[in-house]
Amino acid sequence: MSGVFARNRKSTPFDPIDTCAKLQDKLAKFIADEKYVPKKWRFLLGVRILDKIDELMDTAFEANGINTRSHPELKDERKRLWHSARIKCDQLDRQIAKLINVCPQANAGDMTEIIKLLDEEDTALSKAH
Repeated sequence: MSGVFARNRKSTPFDPIDTCAKLQDKLAKFIADEKYVPKKWRFLLGVRILDKIDELMDTAFEANGINTRSHPELKDERKRLWHSARIKCDQLDRQIAKLINVCPQANAGDMTEIIKLLDEEDTALSKAH
């Protein structure tokens, strides 16, 4: 995407899903890299982080799949799902912080892009409903 297009692009209902997909990819690559997360920590903390990002993605897809125009009665359900996705985003944030605090090889400097994407995801989710 060109810089001009990205800068002038308006937000869409798909933003939380797009950001979550990028975050999912970055986290999987980071956790799978022995340089950042050794095997010992990968099984103790990394798997839980990957499970949480998968849950977040599933919830965002489910919320986005509800069409409130043709089914206005599902508006509260969609709002509940977006709220649930935000809670999962916060839980993911705490799990990443725990990984940084506990695992000597994982540090915030190496995770700046992941942390930025997580912040973007939280912002996109707050605007989604």
